[in-house]
Amino acid sequence: MPIQKLTFAQQQEVINEVIGNISVIAQSSQYANNCTKCQAALGAAKRAAQLAPTLTPDMMVQLCQQYKFHSNATCVADFEATTFGAIWTQVLYFADVTGLDGQYICADLSSSFCKTPTTSPLNTTSLFPKPKPANPKQWKPCGERVKVLHMSDFHLDPRYDVGSEANCSSGLCCRSNVAKAGTSGQVSLASPLYGAYLCDSPYDLGLAALESVGPLTGTEKNGKASFAWTVYTGDLVSHDSQTQLSRAYTEYAEASVNEMFKDFISGPIFPALGNHDSNPEAIDAPHSLPGPLGQQQSWNYDHVSKLWQHEGWINAEAAAEARTHVSTGKKATVFTR
Repeated sequence: MPIQKLTFAQQQEVINEVIGNISVIAQSSQYANNCTKCQAALGAAKRAAQLAPTLTPDMMVQLCQQYKFHSNATCVADFEATTFGAIWTQVLYFADVTGLDGQYICADLSSSFCKTPTTSPLNTTSLFPKPKPANPKQWKPCGERVKVLHMSDFHLDPRYDVGSEANCSSGLCCRSNVAKAGTSGQVSLASPLYGAYLCDSPYDLGLAALESVGPLTGTEKNGKASFAWTVYTGDLVSHDSQTQLSRAYTEYAEASVNEMFKDFISGPIFPALGNHDSNPEAIDAPHSLPGPLGQQQSWNYDHVSKLWQHEGWINAEAAAEARTHVSTGKKATVFTR
């Protein structure tokens, strides 16, 4: 919410003023280096985020193109409201742009602005409910060997199109809407049924891979691979640009891959959500944000926990616990069959 209610015309005046201030800052020689200059520009942009947040993404696209941070198309892909512009607006609104936050932002915008700050020391004294025991129990190995499966980065592509261009010039290949430059629309390398190097996983590849796990590892039992436990460390969704992603697409990919797991693997599974398993991609909200903003990504944890319950891996009580996430990183949750 803006800190002050303004008319649309007044909001546009704020945007024009901010753009003018940033122009003055960019041309000024009074700053010690590019890093302090960038942080000063962020300070000016922060006013736009606080007074005219709905107009700020378009302003960021304009500034990105004006100062040649990226190509015009990439500026739109990075900063328009329907991609990451709304997220950047939130960041500007709440960030300490003159401090460490600003240094990180400027380093992200360009390595010529600020160097990436070193990691701040972490105070761990309050992270655990009680101190480490003076004489912790020592567990002795039983000598029994178990087989464990580790899977990661499935990156299912529901849009994979057999026979499409597998050697495209840009974007994710093996799609009906991509081509190779200079081929006049002719396919130079047709995408095969089981995938290609520049493409994400088609259904046929994913199913074949999971179906082969049991026979190749000698763990097949009743038609499924059976392990002591399985670890899945994230990234179910394809490598699309944000302009081709949506919450519905993320939910669909997550449901599809988990259904494959159910069909071919038995035993406890410990899954985690990866940076691609969200929408917008690679985004999660710090719980410290005020009001509902701190929970704006909770839909994803709600979805996967209900999905695991639907598959019969956990009960309703366990699902309620699974969707209670307390960190801003990957969340590991156990389910069994």
